[in-house]
Amino acid sequence: MKAAALCLLAVATVSGGCASSPPVHFYTLDPVKSPHPAATASRVPLQVGAAHLPRELDRKTLVSQNAANSLTIAEQDRWGAPLADLLRRVLTQDLVQRLPRGNVILPESAAPAGTNVIALDILRFQKGPSGAVVLAGSWSVAVAGSDQPGPQYPVELSVPAAGGDAAAQARAMSQLVGMLADDIAARLSSANK
Repeated sequence: MKAAALCLLAVATVSGGCASSPPVHFYTLDPVKSPHPAATASRVPLQVGAAHLPRELDRKTLVSQNAANSLTIAEQDRWGAPLADLLRRVLTQDLVQRLPRGNVILPESAAPAGTNVIALDILRFQKGPSGAVVLAGSWSVAVAGSDQPGPQYPVELSVPAAGGDAAAQARAMSQLVGMLADDIAARLSSANK
C-alpha cells in the first residue's frame, strides 16, 4: 500500500511539474525591404562570408543587457538557428534586394574567382540598458582567396525595440541587418563611381 501511494505521489509530482513549465518560443531574423532602389554596384560578384559574434551572443537563447556588466539570457526565447547563421542568411537576402540582379552569390554556393567576400566582426548585437537594440562592430570586403586584407568599415546602428519583448527585439535586430545592408550597398556603389 505504501509503495502504491509513493508511486502515485511521484507521478503527480512529475506531471504537475510538466504542466507548469512556460512554453519555449522560437525566433528568427527576417529580411527588411529597402526604402531605396537597388544600388548600381559593380558587376563583381559579392558573397557574405563569415559572421563573427562574441560567444555570449552566439547562443541558442536571446540575450539582452539590462545593466552594466550584466546579461539577461532568456531561456524561453530561443533562436531557430545559430544567430551567426541567421545574420549571414538575412544579410544576404537584404543585399539581394539592394544590389543589381545576379550580383549576390548565396552563402553556400560556389563563388567564381574574383568574388568580393564580406566578413562581419560584430561586437554587440542585442538590446541594451536603454531599451534600444544595437548592432556595433565592423565589416570588410576582400577578394576571395586573396591574402590581402580589404578595407574595413566600422558600423554602429541602433533602433528602439518597440514593445520590449523578445518578438520586438527580433524585429529590431532584423531592422538593423537591413540598415547594415543599406550601408554596404551604398559604400559599394560609391566605391565604383
